[in-house]
Amino acid sequence: MIVQPKRKHTGYDNNENISKNKKIKKIKNLPPDTQNNNNNTLNNYHHNNNTNINFQHRTINNNDDLDILNAINDLLPGSYPTYNPNSQNNNYDKDYIKIGTLNIQSGFNKKKSDILEYFITNNYDILAIQEMHITNPHLFTNMEKISVSNNEENINLYIYKDTNGDTVTDSHSGVCIIMKEELQKRVSTIKTHKGRILTMELHFKKIHLLIINTYIPANNQKKEQIDTCYKQIETLINSHSSKPNAHIILLGDFNVQPCKQDQKNNA
Repeated sequence: MIVQPKRKHTGYDNNENISKNKKIKKIKNLPPDTQNNNNNTLNNYHHNNNTNINFQHRTINNNDDLDILNAINDLLPGSYPTYNPNSQNNNYDKDYIKIGTLNIQSGFNKKKSDILEYFITNNYDILAIQEMHITNPHLFTNMEKISVSNNEENINLYIYKDTNGDTVTDSHSGVCIIMKEELQKRVSTIKTHKGRILTMELHFKKIHLLIINTYIPANNQKKEQIDTCYKQIETLINSHSSKPNAHIILLGDFNVQPCKQDQKNNA
């Protein structure tokens, strides 16, 4: 499969005009008078160079800025990363995971190409999907591996699906989680609940991360099914919370409108 090139991490000049096809690079070989912590000297140097990124003078506006901020954090105090528009080696790493959630409102198989393009273009690491409208009962978690080309490199993505909903009474169900290969290697446990709750546990060196993707029924007449989902989520949270260095991310579509609920019975 081929999708559009992923959005690149970019640096900006003071006029926001630097090409978005470049990346930011840490300062390595600045003139000697800029390798100190004197902000005035640094500001003068970068002002003349016209390639500085200094968030003391402008706000953080987007994900590119967060990436640039990561580069800043690796520099000496008072330093700012420079950007060379003539260099092809403006590379650096990010130190966070980008996680998103999306209700696709049916048709997962028909929309898969668009979803994967959305995933790559927006540099997601993990994307939770709800309302797949797929009910293919399975004993073990349904996992699919897909290799995506973005004209620069091949990226392996893994799709974990819970399609255990009832074909007759719950045909709108179905949830999944799409993730990059480097995170898939961290997955230790997968749990499913009737096409409505997909739970994934990832283990890192000092963190036990639980991701819960849920799609609560929209039909309020399914009160018993809704209550069962809530209890299942509560059980998962309580169980994981007892682990050391536990972190939990709960996301999805809850189909809740608090403003319309009876406040007296909204515990």
